[in-house]
Amino acid sequence: MLSFYYIYHEKLQSNNMKSYIAFLTGLFFILQATAQPLQRIAPELAGMDSRRLLYADEAIQKAIDNKEIPGAVLAIVHHG
Repeated sequence: MLSFYYIYHEKLQSNNMKSYIAFLTGLFFILQATAQPLQRIAPELAGMDSRRLLYADEAIQKAIDNKEIPGAVLAIVHHG
């Protein structure tokens, strides 16, 4: 009788986890579909210096060259 409880309990937990993962996956796709795309503009139009932003590019490229990271995406949002 006790072993039946454990089997039932494990199956119940497995079903709950599957439902939870399905819910999170659905939520992710709904949020992705309703997200607004980011606008690309020149850094100077946002009040930033493009020369200073090159430091970020150089730091990322150095980390990639040193095999510290496989790649990177840099997005900067200003007053957004």
